[in-house]
Amino acid sequence: MEYKKTAVPSKVSISNIVTLHRAECKPSPNRTGEAHDFPELVYVESGENNVIIDGVCRLVREGEAIIFAPLSYHIGSEKNKELTLHIISFDLNTPLPAELYNKALSLTAKQTSVISEIFSTGLALFSKIPPNSKEKGMFFNGNGNDASLQIIKNNLELFILSLLEADERDSLNDKNKVTEYLKKNISKNLSLGEIAKAVSMSTSMLKRTFDGGVINHFNDLKINAACEMIKQGDVNFTQIAESLGFSSLHYFSRLFKIKTGKSPSEYKKGAESKHLKK
Repeated sequence: MEYKKTAVPSKVSISNIVTLHRAECKPSPNRTGEAHDFPELVYVESGENNVIIDGVCRLVREGEAIIFAPLSYHIGSEKNKELTLHIISFDLNTPLPAELYNKALSLTAKQTSVISEIFSTGLALFSKIPPNSKEKGMFFNGNGNDASLQIIKNNLELFILSLLEADERDSLNDKNKVTEYLKKNISKNLSLGEIAKAVSMSTSMLKRTFDGGVINHFNDLKINAACEMIKQGDVNFTQIAESLGFSSLHYFSRLFKIKTGKSPSEYKKGAESKHLKK
């Protein structure tokens, strides 16, 4: 008898470290910006970091972090005071959700501990490439070994996984909140904008929360409710359509057929047939 084995997915994989360093910044009106094709994680050890990302200003406070998206142009604002940053940039196998890029990230104690471990291990291992070199960035200086590099890699992956886990949990909570609102208002004909306003979400966030679209989800809930009403047999199709906010019986019947593969009449006959067999 063979053992059952569970394949472990590689949801996040760091293939290369590009830079890893600590930066002490002074106020300056002439700070230059940069853009590159890999993500960059910046943790604010002390001070407040005012950054401009693709023309939009973001404030990252002490104890917070930000991940600059690949190819986003970011520059320190002239309003910056003295601050200390920990910076690591890397190659990632898959892009992160847009919600995790280019915004201040409030960290848990565990996430902060992982960040500290990354830099306490890594700061001594990387040195800047000399300015006259054909390459730029940093290099592994040999002060550590392969195990040291893998510790950095594993901790960075762990940190990113914790962000993804929190993002997925928030997304699930958002879905549940929206679904409850839609169920309570199932008799209405709501627009995307009306739903977004009612649940305090932007329309773009609402669209991202539901892969198939929130209106499509709303229609699924309506048709599911219609199926239950048909099974109960207390009201006719016109009454069902009106109670669920459909503009006409024709539209209700057409959508019902699309969603279930049957017309309301066909569905009713099938439900009655199953009831008789019992």
